[in-house]
This record gives sequence, structure tokens and C-alpha cells, in this order.
Amino acid sequence: MKKASRTISGVTPVAVMAKPFPCPGKCVYCPTSPEAPKSYTVESPAVLRARSCGFDAKKQVEVRLKTLAEMGHARDKVELIIMGGTF
Repeated sequence: MKKASRTISGVTPVAVMAKPFPCPGKCVYCPTSPEAPKSYTVESPAVLRARSCGFDAKKQVEVRLKTLAEMGHARDKVELIIMGGTF
């Protein structure tokens, strides 16, 4: 199993990335790209997965659960994390 610490608590975290949405803010410290949600870089793993799935939430979950299963992680208890968007 790769990265056993990821699920050592018995809960498997699965991140879903929301579709990019324009933000009116011009914060200097906040990365901005039309290919990723505000404040996320286009190279982050969650953004790369989301882009490959066309930001389809269901597809992102399916792909991530398949990958985790291939790495030997349990999938019976999942924490769904919704990332992205502007708050």
C-alpha cells in the first residue's frame, strides 16, 4: 500500500474540485489561472484530476476511488472534500 498514512484513521479523503469561476478580487498572493479555480495552482493533483474529468464531480470521485483501490486503500468510509470556488 502506498502512503498508508492517508487512510490510517479509517477514513479515506476524496477531494472534488469545483469548476473555475471568476473572482472580482485582485489579491496579490492569490494564484489566478483560467484553467484552475481561484487560489489553486494548475499543477496541484486535485486540479489535474478535475481538469482530466472536465470538472465533472461524479467522474472525479469515481477516478479517485479507483486510484485509491488500486493502491490498496479501503473505500468503505469516505470523507468528501469539495475544493475550489470563491467564498
